[in-house]
Amino acid sequence: MYDSNLGVLSKNLLPTSIPLRAYFSRFLIYSTAIIIVFTLMGVAAFQIQSELEVKEELVNNRSAIVLAASLAKHDFETVIADLFFLANDNTTLDFLKGENSKNNIAKIQQEFLNLSRTRKLYDQVRLINPSGDELVRINIVNGKATIVSSDKLQNKLNRYYFSKTTKLAKGEFYISPIDLNVENGKVEFPHKPMIRFGTPLYDTSGVLRGAIILNFLGQIFLDQFKHQMELAPGTGMLINSDGYWLSSPNPEDEWAFMFGGDANFGKQYPNAWKTMIKKQVGMVETSLGSFSYSTVYPLTRTNQTPIQGKQLEEWKIISVSSVEQISFSLIKTRLIRHFPFLVILPMALFIGWYSARASTGRKLAEQKLALANLSLEEKVKSRTHDLGKRVKEQTGLYSISVILRRLNITIEKAFELVVEIIPSAWHYPGFTCARITYNGLNFTTNKFKKTGWRQSTGITLYGKQVGEIEVYYLEEMPELDEGPFMKEERSLINSIATSLENFIIRKHTEQSLHFALNEAEIANNTKSEFLASMSHELRTPLNAVLGFAQMLQFDPNNKLSQAQNTHVENILDGGNHLLKLVNSILDLAKIEANQISLVIKNLPASDIVIDCIKLTIPLGKPKCIEIVDHFSSEVSSILRTDGVIPPLLGAFESRIV
Repeated sequence: MYDSNLGVLSKNLLPTSIPLRAYFSRFLIYSTAIIIVFTLMGVAAFQIQSELEVKEELVNNRSAIVLAASLAKHDFETVIADLFFLANDNTTLDFLKGENSKNNIAKIQQEFLNLSRTRKLYDQVRLINPSGDELVRINIVNGKATIVSSDKLQNKLNRYYFSKTTKLAKGEFYISPIDLNVENGKVEFPHKPMIRFGTPLYDTSGVLRGAIILNFLGQIFLDQFKHQMELAPGTGMLINSDGYWLSSPNPEDEWAFMFGGDANFGKQYPNAWKTMIKKQVGMVETSLGSFSYSTVYPLTRTNQTPIQGKQLEEWKIISVSSVEQISFSLIKTRLIRHFPFLVILPMALFIGWYSARASTGRKLAEQKLALANLSLEEKVKSRTHDLGKRVKEQTGLYSISVILRRLNITIEKAFELVVEIIPSAWHYPGFTCARITYNGLNFTTNKFKKTGWRQSTGITLYGKQVGEIEVYYLEEMPELDEGPFMKEERSLINSIATSLENFIIRKHTEQSLHFALNEAEIANNTKSEFLASMSHELRTPLNAVLGFAQMLQFDPNNKLSQAQNTHVENILDGGNHLLKLVNSILDLAKIEANQISLVIKNLPASDIVIDCIKLTIPLGKPKCIEIVDHFSSEVSSILRTDGVIPPLLGAFESRIV
């Protein structure tokens, strides 16, 4: 049973206010507990954020390092592929067979020149004989590939890369350390970083016939490296296995080993270097800076052949954070350590704000880290795609140029081969077909089909279009620069058209020259036939005239008068003179055929003049022309002749009369 009085008594026993001392003690307990808990949470949140920042920096550094190493490996494998191609090219194989004629050397020069122009990766492309003498050298001068004349070729017998290359077995490759190019015993200026790739050449008998050396422009790789290291938080450096700078923020530190200098990472940062040479990857903090590093091996192995050389086996890629950046980090770390003592009360008041900040800060850091990884992956994919596309285009152009350089190939056969190569150079080769039309002839790929996705260009000769190159996509593709086609493919199809135009002009020139030679041969044969025919037609009646004249002169029954006898003698002299002219014409034909030998004899000049006058006096009388001999009375001269001059003088004199 409830007692109302007791209830009232109980209410009165409750204190109307909390004692001040109890209030303070509870406040201290609760506030202390809250401050301790949230202080620990705050410290933990800051620690997590710091670790995420360090992790993000390591990931960014590692991504930049991996990308730089990947690009270097791609470039070096491209150089090795080129070296393998040159060593096994038909012109090189002819050289190894001993066919080192000027024509074969010229072919090798052209092959090396085409590679240098196509790749644009090499400062020099050389063929060196076993004695160290350069047989062929292609130089890049002002950005243009040129053939070095024979009088400027050098001897490289004492150069280390040549001696090491020639000691290798067949099929092995030598890769030199990256250093600066040396010409005539001096480091070339401006500096040209070089990596020399070499392979020996042996003939079928195993005898060393020389070596091929490619001077790869190391500046291409170093420029790519510096560009990629811009993604890293710190400053990028590239160091060889001996600690010398290949790429440094301070250009004066680079290439010290080439000039006997002492600029060396190991000497400048000894504590960091000791750690780096013991571990392959990591991060080192010193009083001089923070160093994120990784050891890379651009060419540890290859799927084709062994590689000799040390320099490319180990590089250190380093990202350095400056002392100022480290100082800022140390200040932040100290603030974190003393944070509970400095901000206890504000931490308690702003607990909600700080919790939200810690939570969102971590998530934001994770999102930034994920975005950074995605961005790096996209850049790697984009760069790899661009390099692959460039290789496809250059390979297609080079294959077409090889076909068009064949000497005995016809236009039809060349177009059949070229049209099959075209699809492989386009972005979607599996969905690409092509057609070449020329003077009414069609050359198509297998499964050719005309679609709405078309790219074309004309084949023009002397201002007139004589054909066309067409490329079709068999399926709809994403829209790019020119419908589904890229702007690079427009340049490619125009380059192919230009190559075909030059090839057609060359073949037409060859045909015209062959036709002209045939025409000249026909004309020469016709002339010979004419001379033979005319000499026969002239000799027959002439011999008859001479025969009748002799019959008149020696007829015993009908003797001639003195005047008649003189006329008959003139007829005989003129006929014999004409017969000599006919014989001379035949002699000219024999001379052209190399079937006659000249017989030189001495003839009195006065006798020749007397004979000529006898022949022309009868011609001058009807025209009232008197011919007087002032020459025979003089001292006679002797002429050395083959007998052709007298008839020619007589013919000339008769023409004058």
